[in-house]
Amino acid sequence: MAEQFAELFDSAELAAVLAEFSPPCTLAQFTNSSLHSLEQQRVRLRMVARLLRDELIMQLHTFLYLLPPFSNEPVDVSAPKLLEDVGIRNMIMSAPMTNEIKGTVAKLCISLLSNSTREQVESTLAVFIGPLQSYILRLFFVGYFTDEDLSHLPARSIVLPFLSSPVWSQSDPRKEILLYASVHGLGETSALLPFLNGEHHVEDIMYRMNLERSVVVRVLDTFASVLATFSRPDFITQ
Repeated sequence: MAEQFAELFDSAELAAVLAEFSPPCTLAQFTNSSLHSLEQQRVRLRMVARLLRDELIMQLHTFLYLLPPFSNEPVDVSAPKLLEDVGIRNMIMSAPMTNEIKGTVAKLCISLLSNSTREQVESTLAVFIGPLQSYILRLFFVGYFTDEDLSHLPARSIVLPFLSSPVWSQSDPRKEILLYASVHGLGETSALLPFLNGEHHVEDIMYRMNLERSVVVRVLDTFASVLATFSRPDFITQ
């Protein structure tokens, strides 16, 4: 195999190339443009493809967990009360997070508001935990939906059966709210939060949320203090 590799890649030593992946490195590091010419970068890309095909290396993905920050100091769980912006404060308080995480996220938002506009902070927070309307709707309809339904509320697939259910009166205003939410997708998964359980990696989140990598990475970097990462292969696709 080493001889075949050398024939394919201009006498390159397989052992030396494999050593560059220990410890693990990114594709950008392996093809570093400051160290290798454009042609060398192309060759190195082909090397990676070959090594993956022969299962001599494996692709690692970054999986994410939502966790309170590690610290010997107690977290100020009252931090959300210090947020002067009521909308952002309500977004944080309504999100399904522990009080420790809410306190940390609130402090991050207070810091962000000193350097960014309210709209910028709100949009970043909305990608992370979801828009406030989603949580209001979930609370509003508790008792009418199962936990499974609530995780998708109010996706179109569950709207019509419940509108025809006996629990709804003809004049119930929640019918209009539910239809509006369905049309505008207010309750569908539109935040990173449901994916921060260690079962989803960055590329998977990008695909499921239909977001560009730059957006996902920016939000993850912003809230890195309440995230733990773990690199491993995606066994489903291996």
